[in-house]
Amino acid sequence: MQGGHPDDGCLDLLPGQRIGRDGIRAEVESELSIPSFELVPVQDWKGSRLDKGIQLLRRSTAALVGNIIALSCGCGTVESFRAATISRVESGCETVRWVQLHRTKFLDTFLSGASFCAEEEFYLLVLPLMYWNVDWQYGYHMLFVVCIGLFFGNFLKDVFQLPRPTGVWRSSAAAAADSTACMDFGFPSTHTMNSISNAGFTLLYAYDPLGLFLETKSEPSCSFPLWAALVLAGCWIGIISVSRLYLGVHSPPDLRGGAVLGVLMCAWYLIAPGVTAWINNTPHLGLKMYAASWGLLLLCPQVRPATPTFLQNAVCIGLIVGNVIGSSYYAQTIQAYPGALHGVWADLLGIAPIPGVAAGALRYLLGLVVVVGLRALLKAFSTLSLIHISEPTRLLSISYAVFCLKKKKKTNNITKQELRSIIKHIN
Repeated sequence: MQGGHPDDGCLDLLPGQRIGRDGIRAEVESELSIPSFELVPVQDWKGSRLDKGIQLLRRSTAALVGNIIALSCGCGTVESFRAATISRVESGCETVRWVQLHRTKFLDTFLSGASFCAEEEFYLLVLPLMYWNVDWQYGYHMLFVVCIGLFFGNFLKDVFQLPRPTGVWRSSAAAAADSTACMDFGFPSTHTMNSISNAGFTLLYAYDPLGLFLETKSEPSCSFPLWAALVLAGCWIGIISVSRLYLGVHSPPDLRGGAVLGVLMCAWYLIAPGVTAWINNTPHLGLKMYAASWGLLLLCPQVRPATPTFLQNAVCIGLIVGNVIGSSYYAQTIQAYPGALHGVWADLLGIAPIPGVAAGALRYLLGLVVVVGLRALLKAFSTLSLIHISEPTRLLSISYAVFCLKKKKKTNNITKQELRSIIKHIN
């Protein structure tokens, strides 16, 4: 949908002609006549005032955010910003192709691995380790940095709807490892954003130049040389950002947009203590977060055909709410225990306490099993339960597919190839 080609050597993902690596054009199936989503029948209350109000509020929010960013970039409207950026994306494809001239098997593997370091599964493995065994406060704030950044990045992707590079090689391994399978829009690059925000916040938290965490950190200052930390952070940012060009999933304008958003997310360092104080002192916190999460989800843009960004935003908001409520519970209960929690359990069971390193490893492994299991269960449930948020009436992708099949059936039988094309359009 967004362009590029996987390892089979095809240049375009859209129906029509496809060009192989040898330059020979091969005809594929003709494009199916798929009706507009406006024709898809939905429930009776589509025209209700509530539904119209939600749609108006959603469009107004997207227009407001988009116009603010467009004006800050010297463009008068979202449309003019999008037109100017599309031309830059097209010219940026030449840069992507130049980078891919230097492809090797080693770089394919190495840069795919580097790109994984800004994926959902990477944070699923690393953040629990930070929480449980390294520095609870660091992991707590890093989750905010990652999830809030991803929410804003995905929101902007669906506001501007800028394509990914076309006519370039695209790694099938990178697309398979990507949390959205590269089926979302390209601008801004959330991988570039994460690389900058993660490295930037880590440096600010570790060295704490303004002394904002002096009273709460276990170790007030970092003994690691600052110049070495800056070099490592620069390498981290550079490798992950270049990997997105090399793998054919982003163009230079996407990287620039992600870089700006990443720098802005580093400002979490400035507001982190205030956020923690607000969370620990706010009454009816769960109810307020529940209402805020629904409001944010309803304001997310809904593009057609649908992209995976909405479901990813739902995951991010769920993690943010869980982080807020969990930290409040931790401050009120767990933190009150004078010793390690596993020592309390050992006393209750009448056994000797587990040594510190073994307790940390066991805590991480058992906790990870629980987290991964809950993630799989809740992800399957949320995919079904969020359909009334993605579209206030129903998930149009489902009814759209059924409608296309019924429409096609009136004229002739549907072939397997045509069915795959319909699914490709929907995805």
